[in-house]
Amino acid sequence: MSIYSITGSQRTNALLNIRWVRHLLYWCVTIGFFTLFWGSEKNSYGVVFLNELLMLPPKLLAVYTLLLVLVPQFLFKKKLLLFTLLTLAVMVVCGIILLLDQYLVTKYVLNLYVESPVYLNRFKALSAMVDINTVLIIPLVIKIVEHGYRNLQRSERLEKEKLETELKYLKTQIHPHFFFNTLNNLYALVLRKSDKAPDVVLTLSELMRYVLYDSNAPKVSLEKELKHIGNYINLEKLRLPLNAEIKFDVTGNTAAMAIEPMLLIPIIENCFKHVSTTSDGKCWIHISISVDDSQLLLITENSMDEQPNREDDDRQGVGLQNVERRLELLYPERYELKCISDGFSYLCKLKILLC
Repeated sequence: MSIYSITGSQRTNALLNIRWVRHLLYWCVTIGFFTLFWGSEKNSYGVVFLNELLMLPPKLLAVYTLLLVLVPQFLFKKKLLLFTLLTLAVMVVCGIILLLDQYLVTKYVLNLYVESPVYLNRFKALSAMVDINTVLIIPLVIKIVEHGYRNLQRSERLEKEKLETELKYLKTQIHPHFFFNTLNNLYALVLRKSDKAPDVVLTLSELMRYVLYDSNAPKVSLEKELKHIGNYINLEKLRLPLNAEIKFDVTGNTAAMAIEPMLLIPIIENCFKHVSTTSDGKCWIHISISVDDSQLLLITENSMDEQPNREDDDRQGVGLQNVERRLELLYPERYELKCISDGFSYLCKLKILLC
């Protein structure tokens, strides 16, 4: 059995969330304000309070005609001219009703002499419209602000859903390509009847477990991502020449950091996909990852010949565009990606502010 308590502030907030309570509170405050304002001038709070109560119907008619009909049907549909004209008409009609109400209350309820409404001058008519206008302004402003806030929330929710959908799509683009390369490596080992094939199968199973399960989380520990990268590099080493120089260095405190899964691997994949032996017979890939406070720095560089394959260039461009799009979605204005080629090597440098 769970035991919980509700504080006074929680009860108040829950009560204020009820629509009719907010409306009742508004009218109580309005009547109280006008009672205090006019009662202090006339030194007759009781009479003024009664007068405000009896003149409440035309004010209710004006406010709820505006809020329930004119605002949603005309203002929110951007029919501004109609909204303005109809609002003025409501103010005039309710102002006239208010004047008649005042006349009847003063003459028959308060038993005081008052001239007939037929002889009312323009000042009193304008005063009645202003009186109506004072109770219209605050509800109108609140209605517009609430509408804008709801639209903002809806836009933010749709944008978030759009980003999540796009990120999922980008990740699905990574997975098939990644496994296609790895299975090709395993196929080559099986053809050669290499003793390394069983170890490759185990490593591949770890990679699949990471991609199929761990990468579904919004973020993973940086250590998990680095282990995944290490497994990938170990598999890719198998297809490279024995004299290929592969370096993978990690420095800094990675234990407490988290990162979006499968974010770094496409850049590292590019190194292995497009590495080639230089004119002097060298083949090398250097990968370094360092973490300083909350900043991650990834530097990859691979050897290449002077005239790279055009098709490889196009594929590399697609891979990096994928990475950059994910970075824009996940780390807006918190990343820097640069790629440089001098004809003999290809260098990528990525900086990310993780938090």
